[in-house]
Amino acid sequence: EDGCLADPHGCEWDDVTTICKIKECNDKTQMPCDAKANCKWDAAIDQCVERPCVPYKDQTECEKHSFDCKWEGGVCTVIDGCVAHTNEKECGIDASGDCEWKTAHSPVHCGVKKCRVYKTEGDCEAVDKGAQDGCAWDSNKMKCDEGVSLCKDETQPCSCGQVPGCMWEAKTSKCVASMFANCPAVDLVVAVDGSLSMADRFGRHPHGFFAVTEMVLDLS
Repeated sequence: EDGCLADPHGCEWDDVTTICKIKECNDKTQMPCDAKANCKWDAAIDQCVERPCVPYKDQTECEKHSFDCKWEGGVCTVIDGCVAHTNEKECGIDASGDCEWKTAHSPVHCGVKKCRVYKTEGDCEAVDKGAQDGCAWDSNKMKCDEGVSLCKDETQPCSCGQVPGCMWEAKTSKCVASMFANCPAVDLVVAVDGSLSMADRFGRHPHGFFAVTEMVLDLS
């Protein structure tokens, strides 16, 4: 995969088929990009991007990518509204709050947050479903969320203690994930390259700034 993505001819790795192919949507301007049936111009990142699921022309190929596509009415289409977002920025600000940028597969895509696939409190906190994914039911939003993220929303010791995986830290007067409760506070400075190379593709990310941001988010 690394060799494929680093190829100067603009290649793309499909981890489902384990095939490296020349990226079809590699035009630098909008007009030739929009002229291709499988491509569209994404103004948010000024790049030509592939239309989600459209390139898969038969059912077998479509269903191999079942994490973001489905075969319906003789065509391959997206499984939900999240997949329709073709860049990380729009994915993260989707009005539903259900979307996140996923790098587990290549090509990368916008998909539903792992806990948001559970639509009821029962499924969210079931041992064989949401609970094993670290999910907990948010009674304020009436949605299933990752237990760690729920901690940040609690401002009182009692309500904090009622959230699975959370505990009140008296020293900071904050609700934190119990796994991090005793960790000392650490200041972290991240120096980011400001050269033109940051505008290039970085691994599974469209450019360096998204890649660095993702790395920092993983650390937090």
